[in-house]
Amino acid sequence: MVSNIQLLITIGLPMLALAFGLYLNDRRFEGISTHIGDINTRIDDLRTDLGGRITRVETSIDNLTSKLVDLDNRVVKIETKLGIG
Repeated sequence: MVSNIQLLITIGLPMLALAFGLYLNDRRFEGISTHIGDINTRIDDLRTDLGGRITRVETSIDNLTSKLVDLDNRVVKIETKLGIG
């Protein structure tokens, strides 16, 4: 015959260990979830920063293109006056 203490040790102790293990895993997953949230925030910040930089580069390229067109027009006028072009 199994006494109450033996039954408690046989069934209760493994159940307690299982419950404690589940608790620890849950805490670990909460930490991972928080870490993933932080990484997502950093990626969003980088995406915003990179978008701003790309916009500034595009604006600079547009300005340079405009200046090159103006320079080409001046050269064409000079060539026309000199009868070269």
